[in-house]
Amino acid sequence: MNSSVLQSVIVPETETLRGAMLSFDRSALRVVVICDEKRRLRGIATEGDVRRALLAGHGLLAPILPIANTNPVIGRTDMSRQELVNLLSERVYFLPVVNEEGIVEDILSFDKRTTIPIASPTVGERELRYVTDAVLSGWISSQGKYITAFEERFAEFCGTKYAVAVSNGTVALHLALTALGIGPEDEVIVPSLTFVATAAAVRHCHATPVFVDVEAATWNIEPAKIEAAITPRTRAIIPVHLYGVPCRMDVITKIAKERKLWVIEDAAEAHGAEFLGKRVGSLGHAGCFSFFGNKIITTGEGGMVVTDDEDLNSRLRVLRDHGMNPARRYWHDVVGYNYRMTNLQAAIGVAQLERWDQIIAAKDRIREWYDANLPQDLFEIARPTPDMRPVCWLYTVLLKDTANGLSRDSLLHALREKGVDCRPIFFPLPAMPPYFEDDWENRYPVTRRISEWGFSVPSSVELNWYELERVTGIILLLSGVGIEKESALHDSAGHLKYFP
Repeated sequence: MNSSVLQSVIVPETETLRGAMLSFDRSALRVVVICDEKRRLRGIATEGDVRRALLAGHGLLAPILPIANTNPVIGRTDMSRQELVNLLSERVYFLPVVNEEGIVEDILSFDKRTTIPIASPTVGERELRYVTDAVLSGWISSQGKYITAFEERFAEFCGTKYAVAVSNGTVALHLALTALGIGPEDEVIVPSLTFVATAAAVRHCHATPVFVDVEAATWNIEPAKIEAAITPRTRAIIPVHLYGVPCRMDVITKIAKERKLWVIEDAAEAHGAEFLGKRVGSLGHAGCFSFFGNKIITTGEGGMVVTDDEDLNSRLRVLRDHGMNPARRYWHDVVGYNYRMTNLQAAIGVAQLERWDQIIAAKDRIREWYDANLPQDLFEIARPTPDMRPVCWLYTVLLKDTANGLSRDSLLHALREKGVDCRPIFFPLPAMPPYFEDDWENRYPVTRRISEWGFSVPSSVELNWYELERVTGIILLLSGVGIEKESALHDSAGHLKYFP
């Protein structure tokens, strides 16, 4: 193990449960190795050990050593690699390796997963604590203190006055469109490359999505082509901040203002991204977010609409709750929807927001790793402009046609065969039956190219550097780069070069 990573899991025998939890976040290994002042092994404790201690009533400042395994299975530095590996099992997940003096020199871990997932939520003790509190309060449906807290804190996070929590990201889009009066005979401009929910929400309003090709640099809607798509029936534009890269919102909002159009940002994949120093979601008339399990901030399922417009905020809340008059219970002035979030989901959201900076920083490190270790002569990435501060939802690249004749789909198949989950970029919307357009291949050439060659690789916050190294190494070998390029990830001592 890299010495810096090892150092991050070693804690003193005086460490507290809180200190151990901080170590879990730093190392991503979910274990601490407890040592004396000479780094001799005293025991090990896992995240599960700490969670059980907290549930049993131990405080955050309680010492870690009494709840640790003080007699763990250990390896010795004079053992062969195979002998050490043989000690690992589903009962022995972590193996401290000590020298003849009992000083910890390494720790090995057992990974029971056969596949490195494309994305997985990072949910820990704080989320469990808040959900437990919500359950014990009796407020487990669509009312409770966590709903209000989540809305207030997410509005603050986005830099908007209001936030309205809903049951998922798709209904966030539908609710925003409906509250802005989008309906039959209306047209809404949508990028031709995005997840299908963006167009589906328009259809749910019985309106028509009008597609615009994306730009080659950012993979987002091409502002220069929006003007040509506007007709007398156009009412709104939905720019999508695809894979966490912001759209060029200054140009888009200028067009919208001149043509008197609504701007509804689809920021489902871009929590925390910024354009010209402002958070996405705050740049249009409304911003819509998803909190699905693979998103940067998650509530399992859930969504949010943010806005600075007081009247829009009021309409959103009425429509979200069956159209009920807020001043006259069970009196319904309009036809509404049951689009409410539960207090349990909001409790997870509050916990997530309390460490959003750690989550986004971890995502940034993942992006930096891939940027540094996937060669630019084989792979192309989206290129944000200097006024954009992107976030890494799923790290996504295009396989260049110079990649030794390798096709994107054959690469993805081979990655899955080797235990690395991966996803192709979304299909072009105008290629699919509900939205099909004749000659779409020629009408949306940039979308076609990105969709044909693009794919996403594992991007979970929980990924450790060994998993990232494994993913990168497999991609390099499969793409024909060879061992020479793979070995460039290490220094002369065999340690990872780019990250500690």
